[in-house]
Amino acid sequence: MTTAGEVEEVVRRTHRAGDDVVIDLAGTPFMDCAGLNALLRLRHEVGHDGGTVRLVALRREPARVLRLTGTERYLHVHRNLAEALAAATAARRPASRRFQWAHGADRTPPPD
Repeated sequence: MTTAGEVEEVVRRTHRAGDDVVIDLAGTPFMDCAGLNALLRLRHEVGHDGGTVRLVALRREPARVLRLTGTERYLHVHRNLAEALAAATAARRPASRRFQWAHGADRTPPPD
């Protein structure tokens, strides 16, 4: 079992400014206020550095905690890891390149 403090420590130690952080919660059947507060602190810290916290594979109880507290509107929740990584990759492109690619559906996306 991993604690909220351990997750925060790993993210703080490994996060680089501007990068998104993807947290896979598939193995997390329960979340209390410590976990919720850790996610909110990480959201603030990662956001301050230009990144986004992305949660993956929320199980029923953690999803319920986020919903009941209204926290889900502040965190990006994805169904699976592939979806979260795709969103993180798209977010790393400069805005002008994202716009150009989105409006050029017949073209392949520009290389990074």
